[in-house]
Formats: sequence, structure tokens, C-alpha cells
Amino acid sequence: MAFNKASEFFKNVKDTIQNKSETEKKLDDALSKQAHFASGTLMQEIARLTFDYMEYPVVMKAVWDGLNHAGKNWRQILKVCSLAIVSGKCRTSLTPDDRRCNCWILS
Repeated sequence: MAFNKASEFFKNVKDTIQNKSETEKKLDDALSKQAHFASGTLMQEIARLTFDYMEYPVVMKAVWDGLNHAGKNWRQILKVCSLAIVSGKCRTSLTPDDRRCNCWILS
């Protein structure tokens, strides 16, 4: 219990020092190396952020960077794929164009 609190404290300090936005913090939580998956609510929030023109590049950069991970980071790749599926289900207007532009990563 104390370890979790200390870990969370250091994570908050690190985020503050790196000056991360709320979107980047949500992406870090959703696409972490942890064994658990992000909640559906968090995934939908991130998918909805792609409708915002300022947040869209941040989210899509995290998605495409996540797909470039090595095979040993299979958890992160699986989490990125599930985020892409959720964003597709939310009918994000810009996502199909971005998928077409970056389809070479998937092959």
C-alpha cells in the first residue's frame, strides 16, 4: 500500500517536471507497461480527444509510436490496437485519413 502511494507520488512529480498535458497523462495511463488494461471510460475519453484539432496530433503520435514498439513490448502494442479500435467505434472523423497516411507502419 505504501509502495503504491510512493510510486504514484513520484509519477506525479515526474509528470510535473516534464510538463505533461492532461492528454499526455491519460495516454501514459492507457498505454503503460502495466499488466492491466485502461478502463473503457478512459479509452473513450482519449478517442473523443481526437475530435479536438489541438489534441489530435498528440493522440495519433502516441498511437503510431506505440505500433513501432519492439515485439517484447506486446502489451503496449495490444493496448494501442485496442485504442485504435475504440477510436474507430467512436467514429472519429480524422482517424481514417491518418490511418491511410500511416498504413506503411502496419505492414
